[in-house]
Amino acid sequence: MTEFFSLWQDVHWQAAWVLLLVVLWPMVRWLRQQGQARWPWLAEPATQAQPVFYHSKIAAFMATRGDQPVQSPGLIRWLMPLQTLLRTLLVILVLLALAGPFYWQALPQQVRQAEPIRDVTLVVESSVSLVLEDYAENDQPLSRVAVLQQVLDEFVAAMPQHRFSIILYADQAFTLMPMTADRNTVRAELPRLLPYLAGRTDQAMGEAMALAIRTMLADTQRPKDYDPLLVVVSDGLQARSRLSLADVIEYARLNDIAIHTIGLGGQQDLSTRSSGLIYQPLETASLQTLAAETGGQFVAVYDPNALRQAFAQLQLRAREGVVEQGEQWRAVSLAHWPLLLALGVAGLLLLIHVLTHYPLRGWRRGHE
Repeated sequence: MTEFFSLWQDVHWQAAWVLLLVVLWPMVRWLRQQGQARWPWLAEPATQAQPVFYHSKIAAFMATRGDQPVQSPGLIRWLMPLQTLLRTLLVILVLLALAGPFYWQALPQQVRQAEPIRDVTLVVESSVSLVLEDYAENDQPLSRVAVLQQVLDEFVAAMPQHRFSIILYADQAFTLMPMTADRNTVRAELPRLLPYLAGRTDQAMGEAMALAIRTMLADTQRPKDYDPLLVVVSDGLQARSRLSLADVIEYARLNDIAIHTIGLGGQQDLSTRSSGLIYQPLETASLQTLAAETGGQFVAVYDPNALRQAFAQLQLRAREGVVEQGEQWRAVSLAHWPLLLALGVAGLLLLIHVLTHYPLRGWRRGHE
């Protein structure tokens, strides 16, 4: 009961003006009664003459004729004021319900709506050079693509409330994963990030970045304060890009989009490298130019931990300038309480109506 009354301490109203009727209605009723007393012709005419005294025989006779029997004067004197009071209370309760009472309730953390706060587009190279095993972890050789898959999975898992898309490139550029806020779907697509998937060389590097920027600008579901994060993960430009990097830089600067670049490539000694391919070391010049000319950041990573640190810096950058969601609230209606009370009052009025118009036969027989 204490909790029930505490809810009404901080109550708000959706239509507070309805509360004026709670005050006006009794005033109108009082004015009507005053008018009937001053001008009798305003009073409602009686539908049937009633006896001025009560007798059980008369009541039984009127019941056999189908007329409404008169009740005991004492009973009427007690029930009629109560009936008037209950009618007034019924109207007040209905008006309170129509006013829409509610209170604000804080949402638990687990049910709060997670709105995307930033778009992250990953442009990832998938040329043949990513099969090179020039990384090592726990004394085990790892290929560039294996390290990249592992760190990207950690990166996506650690960034809720963000949207992600993945664009692959080699000989061609295509979208592996369109922009989505479903982190589980993005993580499920990461194993498909394999060399040879888009060809062998990296000639589509410029096309991939242009595709990413064009997709960002065409996204109709982007947040209001749109501040995308474009990240290019590559071991550098080994072949000539079909779309020049100068054109890509101009396109990015025109749309105020910074390109952040991460360079893949271990520092394994030449004598220990074993591969059926000609070794392709990390080329940093193109990646540095892209980042410097567009206001982004370049990081060269030579071991798995450095790659994790690079993506950790991107996490911090993704949160810069973003206002974290505070406590969320929802409106909880209280209109059902006055409605339930009104239903109970209506039941009492019905009971009084039955007692005053249809007396119990057993009671009549006992007084005959």
